[in-house]
Amino acid sequence: MERTTKFSLDSFYSSEIDNHLQEIPSVDSSALLAAQPLTLQLRQALEYDAFVFWDSSEMSKAVGDANADILIKAARHAPLDPQDPRGNRHRYFGSGFFFPWQEGMPWSVIPPRVDPHSGWAFTSYFQPAEINVDAGGIVRRFHPIPHEIWQLPALRRLVDILFVSTPHALVSRQKPVVFNLHIIHLRSDGVRAAVSVPDHMHQDLEPITYVILLDRSKNAAGGVSHIGKAAAAHAAKNAQDVKDGDIIAKRTLTGKFSGLGFWDARVSHDVSPVYSSDGQPAWRSVLLVDFGNITI
Repeated sequence: MERTTKFSLDSFYSSEIDNHLQEIPSVDSSALLAAQPLTLQLRQALEYDAFVFWDSSEMSKAVGDANADILIKAARHAPLDPQDPRGNRHRYFGSGFFFPWQEGMPWSVIPPRVDPHSGWAFTSYFQPAEINVDAGGIVRRFHPIPHEIWQLPALRRLVDILFVSTPHALVSRQKPVVFNLHIIHLRSDGVRAAVSVPDHMHQDLEPITYVILLDRSKNAAGGVSHIGKAAAAHAAKNAQDVKDGDIIAKRTLTGKFSGLGFWDARVSHDVSPVYSSDGQPAWRSVLLVDFGNITI
């Protein structure tokens, strides 16, 4: 069953939004051509197994240098997530859309809104309470991804490779495509663990989501990614607390650009808290990417 993003293209142009959409340069066709073996491998695994893990070397080779270090540094210095009372989770969030049939597939970045009282520019994100018992049911406000990050070739190549890897059954190439990007930096102060939200097996209600590791400190412990049966999402339990046999796979992402992708409706997922192995600050930074079709 196709999941379609539940908003219209017209909503991007409401009076509350700056109508000047930021245009991002076209796709790097030569990079996509070189990545064909990888994109085919990822797409086939997603179609058959509903999830896939990949190694650092494969994606790093496909992306190339392309200013990747700037993206990693930006993640490490991401601002504090306003919804994190513990002060261990940092985040940027942004969205964009493109037309798959348009030559070069140029992105249009959805501009942030501005709070009329504080003047704060922010991006909005919503998850239903039934899938996020920790922060669902409310519109969360995040710091927008900076213009300089949107312009990085490494980001463009990563997202393009993942889009090409996405099964057509999940995201139609005959409809406009919307994508969401989260840059999340979980940082332990050496004592307290940094916790992702929601902190239990869950689904995102997006057609497909990818998790790409950007950076992980050598002293980081935890941060284990779990893939489980879809039914495990309804239990709202941590991976270690769900029934035996409900966890299908788990892996700790360790190398730059290693990652995983999952067909959301067919599985559940979770990542364990990140903590320090030596009492010093420790961290894990990731890029989350999801795709869907826009209704017009």
